[in-house]
Amino acid sequence: TEPGRRVAVGPEGQAKIERLRQAPTARSFDRTYVAQQARSDSRTLALYQGYARNGDNAQGRQFANEALPYIASEHGQSAVLDQRY
Repeated sequence: TEPGRRVAVGPEGQAKIERLRQAPTARSFDRTYVAQQARSDSRTLALYQGYARNGDNAQGRQFANEALPYIASEHGQSAVLDQRY
């Protein structure tokens, strides 16, 4: 996409934003945000793991395998934060 171009957020994304907007306290906002991020990181990790194993493109599988350590680290960090809240 071109720089500065707006991208539409789908219904699921809008619902997530609305949950953050409706948070009654800063602590509640933080809990919601961290939980959403941990779930998102978990889904991303699963997608990359699946493609690394079963992807239909050799270059894509290689990229997924190379990205997995970084994605796993991010997921680990967000999961720890989620458990703390």
